[in-house]
Amino acid sequence: MSREITKIERDTPRKARRDKGLTQSDVAAIIGVNQRLIFRMESEDIQV
Repeated sequence: MSREITKIERDTPRKARRDKGLTQSDVAAIIGVNQRLIFRMESEDIQV
């Protein structure tokens, strides 16, 4: 069950980003991180 919750939690930022029409690069620039970090967070490579 915790795996399912984790997937839902990870999908939320991705959906919000897409709903706003932003790219991963856009979000990275706004919050001051590398785009690769956004990619890794959304693809479950790292825990947030």
